[in-house]
Amino acid sequence: MNIGDKLYGNDKMALDKLDLNDNYGKITNFQFEDDDFYEHLNNPEHDNYYNIQMFLSCLSLCHTVYTQFDIGKLIFNSSSPDEMALINAARKFGYIFRERRVNNEVILEINGKQKVYTILDIIEYTLER
Repeated sequence: MNIGDKLYGNDKMALDKLDLNDNYGKITNFQFEDDDFYEHLNNPEHDNYYNIQMFLSCLSLCHTVYTQFDIGKLIFNSSSPDEMALINAARKFGYIFRERRVNNEVILEINGKQKVYTILDIIEYTLER
């Protein structure tokens, strides 16, 4: 993936899917490894830090996924496996989509802290989008 002026992703990633979990359950539909990405994500002094934060925010906000809780596990529901992959990528890096409210508010948990966003418009997912 390309964020800012940096290309991330390891060409030698294992073909097997990673077995990932967080506090809400299993993270599916996701495979990515890059030491530089992790370093830049966690270093506020890095030139690409802000771009990565904005990229992960967009992944967490720009979709039509909805959630429900079941016995302490966060269940994601989507009509598109592509949208699930985006949600799970952000989730792996600490940007967790928690809830979509009726008043167009979206709750994200970013590195353990909740943040509320107001969605101004939704463009429904299609293959052409």
